[in-house]
Amino acid sequence: MYKITKDGASLGMTEHPTYIKQAPNGCLVLCPEAEATGIVWEGTPLHLLGRDDLEGRETVMLEEVDGGPELLTAVDALSDIDAMNVDHEYRLTLVSLGLTSTEENK
Repeated sequence: MYKITKDGASLGMTEHPTYIKQAPNGCLVLCPEAEATGIVWEGTPLHLLGRDDLEGRETVMLEEVDGGPELLTAVDALSDIDAMNVDHEYRLTLVSLGLTSTEENK
């Protein structure tokens, strides 16, 4: 998995970067990683740090990372959000019934 960062901030991740370079006629074309001066991410061409200039494009860094810890962090966050949503729905139900959590526990 590859992490895409700009100025230290993470823009996103991708399993398979789409590598590009500028053709002699000025068009951006797909190419192998070894020839690439940039990538396309979410439809936007981006220049890769340390490669030949890709005129007019923002520069990003592409870093290969282990996707396992990133996935675990996302799953944990989703679990926490789900628990908060259940608690929120419970409290809304109490309010709609005119109860408070202390009255409900009696």
